[in-house]
Amino acid sequence: DLAANEMTEFMFRKTQGNILYISTLARIAAHTGGLISDQPVNIGEYKEIEGQEPVFSLRLDIDHISNFRFSGSLDDFLYMAVGKLPGESIEVLKFAACISGAGAFSLSDMSTVSGLPFEKVSDILFTGYLVGLLRPISIHYKLPYHLFRNKNSPLKMKESFLNLLLDANKYEFCHESYQTAFLKVLKKDKQFELYHQACGMRLYKKYKKSGLSSENCYKIAFHCMHSWRVAKENYHSIYCQMLITSGLCAYGSFDFDLSLSYFSVARKFVKSHDTETMKMLDLFIIQTLSVLGDTTLSVSYTHLRAHETR
Repeated sequence: DLAANEMTEFMFRKTQGNILYISTLARIAAHTGGLISDQPVNIGEYKEIEGQEPVFSLRLDIDHISNFRFSGSLDDFLYMAVGKLPGESIEVLKFAACISGAGAFSLSDMSTVSGLPFEKVSDILFTGYLVGLLRPISIHYKLPYHLFRNKNSPLKMKESFLNLLLDANKYEFCHESYQTAFLKVLKKDKQFELYHQACGMRLYKKYKKSGLSSENCYKIAFHCMHSWRVAKENYHSIYCQMLITSGLCAYGSFDFDLSLSYFSVARKFVKSHDTETMKMLDLFIIQTLSVLGDTTLSVSYTHLRAHETR
């Protein structure tokens, strides 16, 4: 098959045989119109040939793919390919790249941080799955979410049960390179910290209604740690609360390195007149430094704090 040989040669030459690169290029090509059917059939359909096994009736549009910038680096190609996606999809996947740093993300959380209806977000995440950027880690991605709030649909359900389904529908990036590509876009546009701030504060508003569990506090603290430098003044008390709470949880579970980082940043948001909270944080920081075996730094920190409070 000359078309298949041409496709194979072109893709191998551009990707240097990188399997992940080849897979990504093929999926992006299919999604952006770079694979052409020689017969009037849809992409993915089989052409029946008598006496032969069914084969895909597709060929690579070299002119279309040549518009892509190839540098030999998968990261650079992904960075370019991100710009080929629809604008709204890019925005949602930017938020996905931020919150997936705290683990797999749910449709519910994605709808919250993006500010879009879950029906729309569900379509975008499913497209990300088809393109090969995301993979579902639960069976719930197959559900017809667009029907669950339709008053004329027999599938219309109570809000409480719907929320359970939205929380159960979880995705993750197929490879860390995909996540990195979207984070690269954010950093280039100087929006990385702002997106993390939006994620943290929107999740806080959501979880505050149902109760802030330790897991939810960890999620929010993750975003606080990535955005504290740009935190708006009216968010300072929330940053302080989430970082101290998460620091205490980490301390109680013997994750002293994590607790030290939380406590150290939390100090920056304690009001100057709140001496009791500052003393508590200082005590935990000194204890944590001692537990980690850094007694010299612990003593130095104690002397410094004593000097500051004179």
